[in-house]
Amino acid sequence: MIGVEMLIKNKLCHSIGFNICGHSGYDTKGKDIVCAAVSSTSQMVVLGLQEQEIDFELANDDDLLYVLLKNHDSKINILEAFRIFIEKLEKQYKEYIKVSYYVMEWGS
Repeated sequence: MIGVEMLIKNKLCHSIGFNICGHSGYDTKGKDIVCAAVSSTSQMVVLGLQEQEIDFELANDDDLLYVLLKNHDSKINILEAFRIFIEKLEKQYKEYIKVSYYVMEWGS
């Protein structure tokens, strides 16, 4: 199962990052549409943030993708679009993807 943890800014309730780990197991490697959807969409977010020169932390290896905005007060539409997409994907493939939320408590 793929786990997607959305990182949410306290009080402002907007997405400021995410953690993705695991493998869906929907199909074999190269044919797994759930893995492909999560992977391509998350990489689109990373490329979009880089293209817009938005400062963010990134950790990426075979089993984990971590993205966190350095300016936690910014609302970045591409992260909100990712959250909406991943929630809809979870509804469609609930046996293969689990979305959770972590509220990051910073300042006011």
